Amino acid sequence: MTFGTVDGGGTLVNEGGEESPSLVVETDLLGRALAPMRLGRYTSDNPIVEIEDPFDEEPSRALLHHVDAVVRTGTGPIAVDAPFTALGFPGEPVSLRRTDGATPFVEGLPGQWSDTFHVTAEDAEGNPVSNVELLFQAGPAEIDESCTNGSILPDGANVFEVGDPSCPSIPHLGDCGGPSAIVDSGIEAAQVGVLLGSSLAATYPVTVSAPEWSEVEPITTTYFATYQQNPFTGECAPVTAVDLRSPFWADEQGRNVQAANPSSEYPGRLPIEIRAWQADYDWWCNPTASPCVWEWRETDSGEWVPARGHLELSVGQGGSATPAETIGPGLYATLLTTGPEPSFNALTAHATEVQATLDLPCPVCDPTSGCLGDLPWWCPASGARPTRGRRRTSTSRGRSTACGPCDPP
Repeated sequence: MTFGTVDGGGTLVNEGGEESPSLVVETDLLGRALAPMRLGRYTSDNPIVEIEDPFDEEPSRALLHHVDAVVRTGTGPIAVDAPFTALGFPGEPVSLRRTDGATPFVEGLPGQWSDTFHVTAEDAEGNPVSNVELLFQAGPAEIDESCTNGSILPDGANVFEVGDPSCPSIPHLGDCGGPSAIVDSGIEAAQVGVLLGSSLAATYPVTVSAPEWSEVEPITTTYFATYQQNPFTGECAPVTAVDLRSPFWADEQGRNVQAANPSSEYPGRLPIEIRAWQADYDWWCNPTASPCVWEWRETDSGEWVPARGHLELSVGQGGSATPAETIGPGLYATLLTTGPEPSFNALTAHATEVQATLDLPCPVCDPTSGCLGDLPWWCPASGARPTRGRRRTSTSRGRSTACGPCDPP
């Protein structure tokens, strides 16, 4: 009887251990024949989606094999009614991989959705392994001490699973997620969004690991923001005070997969957001004054608040977009129609006349001894509680908070 592999990349093994796509085997007295088989290596060769274990949350990508068998008789060859089948599932996970090819250092903006972590667990052959518990964890912010207006306790980064129904379409720090997230691996890469912390002058490490597989090495990506620094005062501030963004659907390589036929309207409105930088405030000891004094001023931390403006939209390759429609605070939407030829239709948005209502907070002053220094013009003489949601400590980095003259330089 002749056995032959049809697909799947498997091989048949003879008594000497040699492997080949086909094998001739003698039948026994009952007319039966056995052919040892070695399964293929790569589930991508002939993939099939199957549940390996009834308790699995995610299906696995298995490798499907077909093996034909033919016996020669005096009247001609006789084949089996249907090929034999064999399934090969991935082995144990040995590594994690970012499928989008991101570098270990990624630039972003404080408080903003700055990256999507595309991660898959793989076996020794590079096959994706499903149902591996992946732990995404944001480490403590690493502060740049060179900024004289650095915040003492900036909010750290948060992570969230992309597609989480509790998240808005364009989430910001505090909207959803948290310092860690647990996601099961699947056939496609797990997608976890990263919301940077509140400080400009800090780096934010985010690590993904497989806690149940100690031999699997974690992956760490460190996030940073580009900022400008006053050469005289050492204060740090964002390079731009206005930010425009529009999310898009991406595959596990991070590529835009939003598509429509030529000269067709994309199904669904495309959101565009305008945000303005709102800095936090804290007391700062100004050593340049004589005598030195405490001043209430902006720190390098803050958040992006909704802004309004006039949006000018254009689409490349002969496409078009409807005028931007307001759908929420700082949030606009447009309908895009593609150009006449298959191509990449880039939507470009340009904002003018941008306006935002900024909340200028006031310090909390001691009811007995008063404030550390003179209050800004917008605060009542007695001081007031901060009007924003986050309460900042009255502590200047490296300085005493005692009321009265501050430490000499």
